[in-house]
Amino acid sequence: MFTQLFLLFIFFALPTHTHAHPNSGPNTSEQLFLEKLNQRDIIALVTVEDHYDNSSGEQLTREQKLNFKLAGVHRRSCNKILPILSRYEKYDEYLSFIKKSQYDERNKLILFLLDHALIPSPFYLMFKLDRIKTIGNYPFHFDGGIFPGLTGTITIQESSERCRIFIHAHWQGTPTRFPSFILELFSETIAKIGIEALFREADRAHN
Repeated sequence: MFTQLFLLFIFFALPTHTHAHPNSGPNTSEQLFLEKLNQRDIIALVTVEDHYDNSSGEQLTREQKLNFKLAGVHRRSCNKILPILSRYEKYDEYLSFIKKSQYDERNKLILFLLDHALIPSPFYLMFKLDRIKTIGNYPFHFDGGIFPGLTGTITIQESSERCRIFIHAHWQGTPTRFPSFILELFSETIAKIGIEALFREADRAHN
């Protein structure tokens, strides 16, 4: 999956323009995090670790646990970056590590095939996400693929005519076929590469 890094910030100290949207309004940790971002900065942090559960009172059950945080600030307003960010079906054109991208508009289902030198074999990501069209919070959920049951939220905000993007996600479940340190390195690397590539694509579209 992807990667993240978290700082702290006070977002509402800045002039912020927010449109009405279900679940709109960032939580405190997101506000503190994004305040530390400068123009077009990107911050990412991912942790993946082995987790052992003995709640059954019997033998230990091994699981993997992933926490993902990513934030970026683009120098343009959100109405410039969102048309690129929302074209999920074109991500295989924008991002080299996505070999196939599809979006089922009716069921709001994204399918990505990922491959990169950091991982031993390709894998699929399948998750549900509304097409991002405006400022607000967008929850997503993985129904299948390598991280079944993963949940997260994408938050889009605007301040001083700069677009701020925050993503956080959490997953815990049956271990994948990849070691935790490989997943962690891969996720953090492609998170940064991915958002940088989308920002560049938005710049090209408006230059």
